[in-house]
Amino acid sequence: IIVKMIICVALGIVRMPIFDAYYIQYIFWSKLLPKKLLSHIVLGFYYSSYFIALIILFYFPNWIVVSLLGIYLGIVQPPIPSKNGSSRYRIIPSYTQLYEIYITQADFWEERIAKRKANKGGVVMGKWYDDYKKLDLFGGKISFILEDDEDMIEIHYKDGMLIDVGYKERMHSYFITVVSSDTADGWKQPVEEVKVEDKTVLADKIQETIYKYRR
Repeated sequence: IIVKMIICVALGIVRMPIFDAYYIQYIFWSKLLPKKLLSHIVLGFYYSSYFIALIILFYFPNWIVVSLLGIYLGIVQPPIPSKNGSSRYRIIPSYTQLYEIYITQADFWEERIAKRKANKGGVVMGKWYDDYKKLDLFGGKISFILEDDEDMIEIHYKDGMLIDVGYKERMHSYFITVVSSDTADGWKQPVEEVKVEDKTVLADKIQETIYKYRR
C-alpha cells in the first residue's frame, strides 16, 4: 500500500507538466456535469473503482498489481485546486462539490488556463522558474506548476515531507508551507508557514526553509 501511494504521488507530480491535467480535467468535468444522469453513472464507477482496487490488492498483493493500481489511481484522481481543498487531500468529491468547483467557479479555471497558455506562448518558455532551478534541494524532487498561483511550486522528500510554495492573491503574498506529510492530517497541522511579500526574495526564503528542515 505504501508503494502504491508513492507511485500515486509521483504520477501526480509528473502528469501536470506532461498532460496539463488541470486543463484536461476542467474540460472533461465541465462537459460532463451538466448531464446529471450521465454524471452519476460515471461517478458511480469512479467511486467504486477505489474499493475494487483495494479488493484486488488484497487478493493479489504483488508488485505488478501494486504498480498498475498505483498508475490507475494516480491518473483518475481529479486535481482539485488548493482554493477548494487541493488534490493533495485525496478527497473523493461528491457531484455537488464537483459542480461547484468546475461549473459555478468556471471563471477560476478559464483564468488559470489562459495564464498557462500565456506562459507557454512566451519568448522563453518556463522563464519564471529559472531562479528556483538553482535551489539546493538536499535530495528533494521539485515540481513547477504555475507562476504566481496558489499551486506554484512543490518540493517532495522521500520521508513524506513537502515544502509547498503558493501565491494568495487576496493577501498579495507568497506562502512557503512545510508539512511533515502530504496528507490531510499533515495539512491540518503544518510544521511552518512563511509569508513572503516581496517576490524578489522568494527564492532566498525557499532556500532558507530548505536549509532549516533538510540540512
